[in-house]
Amino acid sequence: AAILKDHGFDCTYFTDPLKVLETIVPHPPHVLVSDVMMPGLTGIDLAFEVWKVCPDCRVFLMSALDSVEHMLPQRSPHGPQFQFFNKPFHPEQLLNALESRISFGS
Repeated sequence: AAILKDHGFDCTYFTDPLKVLETIVPHPPHVLVSDVMMPGLTGIDLAFEVWKVCPDCRVFLMSALDSVEHMLPQRSPHGPQFQFFNKPFHPEQLLNALESRISFGS
């Protein structure tokens, strides 16, 4: 969150994915950046729950796992689209992806 804020992004940081679900109705996100493996809810499951409320939300997931494809439910062409980052990665990779996929002020 600190890196994103330093680069002009308005963001909120959560350590509990279930807390994210409590805030999405009053404050729908434009972007979700999440780890895949978290206690209580995977980042993939979180992304699907956020997508139900915010279908235009862009999803960026990161993982140290070699493959997360086996964790993806059957995807429909109208479901959320994910961009994955394998850990470790340089923050500049995420910043470049964010800047190319969203525009500031939207």
